[in-house]
Amino acid sequence: MTVNPVVVAKLSYDPIKDLKPISGLARNTNVFIVPPGSKLNTIADLVAAAKETKVPLNAGTPASGYHLVLEWFASVAGVKFNHIPYKGGGQTYNDVAGGNLDLAVGELAGTAELIKSGKVRALAMTSETRHPDFPNVPTVKETFPSFVTYSWNSFYVRSETPEAITAKLAEAMKTVLASEEAKKFVRTAGTELLPLGPAEMRKFQLEEMARFQAIADRAGIKPQ
Repeated sequence: MTVNPVVVAKLSYDPIKDLKPISGLARNTNVFIVPPGSKLNTIADLVAAAKETKVPLNAGTPASGYHLVLEWFASVAGVKFNHIPYKGGGQTYNDVAGGNLDLAVGELAGTAELIKSGKVRALAMTSETRHPDFPNVPTVKETFPSFVTYSWNSFYVRSETPEAITAKLAEAMKTVLASEEAKKFVRTAGTELLPLGPAEMRKFQLEEMARFQAIADRAGIKPQ
């Protein structure tokens, strides 16, 4: 809904004209991870290493959205990485664990167990504040105050859906997201609720699209 319009040249749908939001659902912090034996212990270490090395550090990402996050970080930190794109989280995180990558950017939900087991090490989270399950892992924001980003999901319907149905679905989602079951689910999944109604969700979506487009423009990333 926000990344594909930036990186896909001939998108088969228009995320604004063809679909309309009902509700936000959940958001998940991204995380910078390194191999367990890495000499990189902080974001400052990462920036210093990236600036000092003659050969760019190999940085993997499991999807285009995380590539944009990596490029945004490179821009604010004034460094460059050798980006290694993957088609999913499993191989990306396995290659970090095996030392085949210097670092990766991924989602906390997909890496939490690897971090807890010591197979990879979390360098920093991209959230506003430290994650309650990992209080000793700093945020990137603590080093670069403007750097906060999440991956997220939401509930959309086709744009021609009647307003009466849209309103009924939005009200139902509002009730669901306020329930104890929803709160328990996100705690178990390691994510956070994103209880935005239709208008708020559209505003958020447009802001995210503009942010990712600006990142892509600075990094020279063209739609393919």
